[in-house]
Amino acid sequence: MEYDFFELVPTDPTRRMITFGFRDIQLALPIDTVSKVIRHPHVLSSGLGSVGIAHVGEDEVTVFDLHQRLFGKPLENAESGFMVLIETQDGELFGIPVAETPGMEDIPESAIRALPDSYRRRDSYGLASHVALIQEEGTEQTTTIFLLDVAQLEDLFVPQKLLN
Repeated sequence: MEYDFFELVPTDPTRRMITFGFRDIQLALPIDTVSKVIRHPHVLSSGLGSVGIAHVGEDEVTVFDLHQRLFGKPLENAESGFMVLIETQDGELFGIPVAETPGMEDIPESAIRALPDSYRRRDSYGLASHVALIQEEGTEQTTTIFLLDVAQLEDLFVPQKLLN
């Protein structure tokens, strides 16, 4: 248990996340799943789907337009944005383009809730395994952050699932 040094009261354990937004939703990935965040590289793609390839240093990176998956339209102005690079369990890198600079946030464990399986099977936000409700300090307003499931993201690269 951690304690606040000045108040000597227990503090809520947190999970450090990389956060980014699409339209009106906030998404997050555990920091230990993110390899790095880079300026958006040039992406080669047929334009027919949400997958492309980018040259990043010495690596070829599969790029997945998560915005297109969620909303049916490619991310606009992606070239002026960033790319979140994620390393799969097999050691392969894939990238998710984001328009704005991703942030880093410590999310209290007590604010994180599992999403029901029935929801995950039926909604495009089903790529998230958990949701966090963050109370804005000094207000009654809350922010909802969907915590992406890296295993679900990896499944998107299975050829049969890409065609759907």
